[in-house]
Amino acid sequence: MKPKFEFDPARNNSFLDAWSITHIIYSMLLAWVMSPWVVLAIMTLWEPIEIFVISPILAKYGIGFGYEGPLNSFSDILFNIVGILIGYYLLREIATPPFYLFN
Repeated sequence: MKPKFEFDPARNNSFLDAWSITHIIYSMLLAWVMSPWVVLAIMTLWEPIEIFVISPILAKYGIGFGYEGPLNSFSDILFNIVGILIGYYLLREIATPPFYLFN
């Protein structure tokens, strides 16, 4: 059975891509103002939401956001962990966060 939409590019299954740096930056900034465990939960739960909810909706409009394979999802979580470590252990030493959430 053919899907309702025509969008069918190859899934992004690369370990490193342009979005890897954004995962580091977002998780670093969140870990600066939040508990690292909360950030890890948020950023890890984001991956299945991105793949199974957001990606199919955007694909209907020909947008390939979140259309990734297992290796890319796993690497995104690894880059999130790197960002969390930088944000929590290094960034907090350099500058005091302007506020704290969930601490």
